[in-house]
Amino acid sequence: MIAATKEHTGKTSVSMALLSGLIARFGVENVGYIKPVGQKWVPVPDDSGEVLQVDKDVKVAREHWGLTCNYRDMSPLVLDKGYTRRYLDGQVDISKQFAAIQQAFDNMLSQKQVVIVEGTGHTGVGSIVGCNNADVAAVLGIGVVLVANGGLGSTYDELELNRQMCMSKGVPVSGVIINKASSDKLAATRKNLSLALRPWGVPLIGAVPSADSLDVPSVNDLETLFGVRALNADALLRGRGGGALRRFTRFELVTAALRSFMDHLNDPAVDCSQTCFVTHASRHDIILGLLSHAAEASADADARPFQGGLMLTGSPPGNIPDNYMLEYIRDSDMPVLSVGLSTTQALARMEGFTPKMNAADTERTAAVVRHYAPHLDVEALLTLMGGGRAATEGGPIMPHIAPTIPLGAALGGLGEGLP
Repeated sequence: MIAATKEHTGKTSVSMALLSGLIARFGVENVGYIKPVGQKWVPVPDDSGEVLQVDKDVKVAREHWGLTCNYRDMSPLVLDKGYTRRYLDGQVDISKQFAAIQQAFDNMLSQKQVVIVEGTGHTGVGSIVGCNNADVAAVLGIGVVLVANGGLGSTYDELELNRQMCMSKGVPVSGVIINKASSDKLAATRKNLSLALRPWGVPLIGAVPSADSLDVPSVNDLETLFGVRALNADALLRGRGGGALRRFTRFELVTAALRSFMDHLNDPAVDCSQTCFVTHASRHDIILGLLSHAAEASADADARPFQGGLMLTGSPPGNIPDNYMLEYIRDSDMPVLSVGLSTTQALARMEGFTPKMNAADTERTAAVVRHYAPHLDVEALLTLMGGGRAATEGGPIMPHIAPTIPLGAALGGLGEGLP
């Protein structure tokens, strides 16, 4: 299982890159992927046409790589809205939760030579419903590879906390991957963490340098973050101006007068080519000025490229420009969003926001794989699983760890008293 020490460590990025290496060795038809417990779901049709709720990362993995896995097996349990309350009210049978996960895993193993199991967040996520990552790994009888962010002291501390959770369930930590390490300290990170992990008998099987470019948000990411659609979404869906996948490298709040703003836009010393400007929806002058600038840049091949956008703030109903202004916006190639929040609220929500992979954004997934894959030792991972270069044919590769822990022991009595 690929698990993490905390949120936003790059666990899914690691999983996608590992899939790349495994598919190259075994062929896509022999590689499986399962996310036993999902939180954020998307609707997908299964092979019979029935619409299912599956974890969003499952859709990314299957569609990006063309995996031949059944959606039901890839995402056997989704904690949808109200699931926790139903569990606490005794309406969820914990044994059935694990039985569904075990059956999906068994189905996958019967069809594939190697299977990536991706956890959800850190090892303790899901504890409130008796189904955290360590519990799942225990029931399936598999080890855990922990993904942690770069560093030394704090990184080791986080690894130890998560290792203790695994040990309490009888689950071995089989390897460690360090992500988002400082590029100028990558060699030192590998050396120091390898030494620090020796007492555990756990190998470091990857150290991935930080890459800020992978966290650049797109229009689609902002739509997801604020729960809105671009005001000119129809034009963007037609792929005009880069569509909903246009990315922004910076955000800039506009409070200046129009003349000052236009001078700023045309200043050759300032790069606004991928800037998303933020202003109040009542600033019709700024809206028109930016739309005009974008149109001129699009029409003139000799002009400086402009791939920016505009975010309009303001609490409803003052967050929507006047009708005549909407006509100009809907005819523009430049993405314009109205987020329905005050400027302060909008900026606060964006602070610390980490864009996630989605099935529509194949460019981001491909960029993630290109960055991560060279830094992960797939051969070392296969060795941990009992494979290696020799294991390119034949049946499933099973990890060399303790036998599958009985369901009752893994649950530790959590299921007692439940219907």
